Amino acid sequence: MSSRSSKRARLDASALNVSTASSESGAGGTLRDGVITRIRLNNFMNHAELDLRLAPGVNVITGANGAGKSSILQAVVLGLGARADVTKRSKEAKMNVAQFVRHECVKADVKVHLYNGGEEAYCKDKYGDEIVFGRSIFKNSGASSHYLRDKNGKEVYTKGTYDKVFLLINFMGKASKIFILSYL
Repeated sequence: MSSRSSKRARLDASALNVSTASSESGAGGTLRDGVITRIRLNNFMNHAELDLRLAPGVNVITGANGAGKSSILQAVVLGLGARADVTKRSKEAKMNVAQFVRHECVKADVKVHLYNGGEEAYCKDKYGDEIVFGRSIFKNSGASSHYLRDKNGKEVYTKGTYDKVFLLINFMGKASKIFILSYL
């Protein structure tokens, strides 16, 4: 094992600290629909395995340089379906998503769990209390696959619909999002 890869292993999730504080609107453990509750990474950048459960309110992630704080944010962006260049990780005009796969690994997985159990839940009978946005990234081909799963892990949508959902969630207001998702 090279010194570079051993350094990365040493700086994995154990080097991160997560602190939470409830805000006025999040007091008492109340979550709003669409809030990220969990981030799961496997072989993503310097994270061999990370299972980060977020609390209602404010969550602060701290750690030394290279501990993987920024890579968590980049994983959320990619997990929700963005192109690799949106992460601004490189100055290259067209960045390949395969660059996010951990050194000496062939595949990375990102799962972003969103709360869906409140009064404004989207298709709760279909998704349950949670919607999971997932992305698998393959280093050798540079390809990736997207999926949406319900709270039990059942795949609900795959890439074609996922792309439409992602664009609408990010660029339209809530009313438009609900209308379009109902249309799909």
